[in-house]
Amino acid sequence: MRAISSESSPRCVPSAWLSACVGPCISLLVRPCDSDSSTALGSSPRASIRNARSISAWRADSAASRARHITTPKEAFGHDFGDDYFLANYQQLSAYWKTLAKESDRIVLNDMGETAEGRRQLMAVVTSPANHRRLARYKSIAKQLAQARKPDGTVLTDAEARALAKEGKTIVWIDGGLHATEVLGAQQLGEMVWQFVSRTDEETQRILDDCIILFVHANPDGNDLTADWYMRNPVPEQRSLTSLPKLYQ
Repeated sequence: MRAISSESSPRCVPSAWLSACVGPCISLLVRPCDSDSSTALGSSPRASIRNARSISAWRADSAASRARHITTPKEAFGHDFGDDYFLANYQQLSAYWKTLAKESDRIVLNDMGETAEGRRQLMAVVTSPANHRRLARYKSIAKQLAQARKPDGTVLTDAEARALAKEGKTIVWIDGGLHATEVLGAQQLGEMVWQFVSRTDEETQRILDDCIILFVHANPDGNDLTADWYMRNPVPEQRSLTSLPKLYQ
């Protein structure tokens, strides 16, 4: 990938996913670590069958992903993210995500609400198709681990917490674009989503199987302001972010 954002701490978190974002921290603490690889992989016949089914599902999903065409940034914008003299604004980015959501079964879009200037702020939930089919269960697991309580309000036992951690998935929050003139943040977000929904290598498939990734543009209003101002000049070499016409975040 061309860039990695160091930005974090978005301004708002949808309540449905708040616990899910905290859950992985608890999962990492309580997940049992066994030096015996056969135990870690599941040495019982039942575990072996479960692992075989998981591999089978992964292969089927991988083949399906390779069979369908995923629109590239170049096809969508006439440029790649990170090209010289090009910045995608939020309108372009959100439209591109909607295109990807129609083409790929690895991505689902959630509307987080309205920004200060009236734009719809989107969250791209990216994971394997198999995980998408069990998304409600994984959200429930993350919430229980975050609160240390079962749905009926009773406290989780250590054994119950370990079982949930073993069954659940790691929830990863990745945002970008919080500071509008630090333009890399918003662009890498678009690049990362495209990479994760289009790549078919084994490492990408493993990450998608192990993780549920929440991609969020932290500042749609600022992205539109800075990108539109930058791209206004028809001469690429003369484009600049200096003298923005209004205050921004």
